[in-house]
Amino acid sequence: MVAPKSGAAKAAGRLAKRPHPQGVRLSAEQLDLIREAAIERSLSLNRFLVEAALKEAGRPPRDKDLVLAARDIRAEERRIGNNVNQIARHLNTGNPIDRYIREVLNDIRQDLARLCLHAGELAGWRADMMP
Repeated sequence: MVAPKSGAAKAAGRLAKRPHPQGVRLSAEQLDLIREAAIERSLSLNRFLVEAALKEAGRPPRDKDLVLAARDIRAEERRIGNNVNQIARHLNTGNPIDRYIREVLNDIRQDLARLCLHAGELAGWRADMMP
């Protein structure tokens, strides 16, 4: 079992990921307003400032839901790739298109439909906008 990281180790890990700390000077009123907005969104003050700055710069912040959806899409892509490889292996051995191939092709069709659905959700499409 791995021992939990100490506070100093966690801070060092964060610094390694984001090695450019920045300071911001705020009035008391500005700080109160920003703190309230961060609390409303269940974000730390730092995370709120970073997300607000990235949004203003035209680059949306990474959303955990989007990251998880992208991971699911990659998993679907791997499943589809595995199915395509099974078909290629089957056909390269001289086998005709049989029931097994039809089942695998149907699996691929279903995987592609799921992939489109996940991609649509990731892009914020409505059901009536789906291909």
